[in-house]
Amino acid sequence: MYYKNYAVYFDIDAGFLIILTAFCYVAILIFQKINERTAPKNFIYELKILLNGRVFKCRAFLDSGNFLKEPFSNLPVIIVNNQLLCGSFSLYETIEESCCQKRYIVCSSLGDNTLLEAFKPDKIEITGVNVKRVTEDVYIAVTDRKIKNGEFSALLNFNIFDSIKKGEDYYEKSCEKTV
Repeated sequence: MYYKNYAVYFDIDAGFLIILTAFCYVAILIFQKINERTAPKNFIYELKILLNGRVFKCRAFLDSGNFLKEPFSNLPVIIVNNQLLCGSFSLYETIEESCCQKRYIVCSSLGDNTLLEAFKPDKIEITGVNVKRVTEDVYIAVTDRKIKNGEFSALLNFNIFDSIKKGEDYYEKSCEKTV
């Protein structure tokens, strides 16, 4: 190591520097793979939405930043991707053909304000680790955006379980519309 004119010079062989750089790069990649961020299992749920005789199933994430409430009823809002399918029926098509009352919810996210179309489903069922709840006291807001890079199809309101009573009744309907 040399010190001259307020500068420090290291006498390192160029080949050794290249090998050391490659070793550090591989070590950082291994460290990132080991510590890769994944969602905690108690934040991942299976969501079933019953609307107009059809059941839409999807993976949902309990979002600690989602405190959306429908302004008139003060019910929690679940954000769902509008590409959700039940057989050949999309969620958005089912909303359009049903006679459910639509509401508009203002959603703010990282400085971006969006107006989401929302509706009240016939029923929803939320199933997770040691959790199973059925309710109709919730609103579903549809969005075009991917949720968590497409890994999930719905974002649950963080306070959703505060407003839902514990329930054991389980329903399973076919995707076909009932007459």
